[in-house]
Amino acid sequence: APETPLSVALAMLLAQPSEQPLFVVDAVGRLGGELRFHDLMDALFPYRLAAGGSFDQVQSSYLMIGIVRDLMHQRLHPLHENSTLGELARQAIQRKTAILPVTDAAGRFLGQVDIHRILATLCTDAAPQAPAPRADTARKDVP
Repeated sequence: APETPLSVALAMLLAQPSEQPLFVVDAVGRLGGELRFHDLMDALFPYRLAAGGSFDQVQSSYLMIGIVRDLMHQRLHPLHENSTLGELARQAIQRKTAILPVTDAAGRFLGQVDIHRILATLCTDAAPQAPAPRADTARKDVP
């Protein structure tokens, strides 16, 4: 939820695979935004990009007072539940991400789709199968 403390969101982000965003839904299940690990790190280490900045300057108090709404991206373009593979590929390329949210017609979050898993399935399905040995050329063990 957008009101989730950042400390809880960090724990949730750390519990899932790297680079997977945390999709944020409202009280009725509508997709409201996403929080990415690097955005949270930017907030915790605000001086890391500044000249002479140090990672020792952690804004740990921000974890205690900040909420997800403070950092989440709200301009999402989710896939619809009936989106095609072509739409998935286009969105993944445009957004430079492999994981995209999926919503229904009312904007309710249904889940996420990972283009890596889809490509792996397509590659597995397209891989040539080894032909079965013919009966007349099969090896016969002779005692």
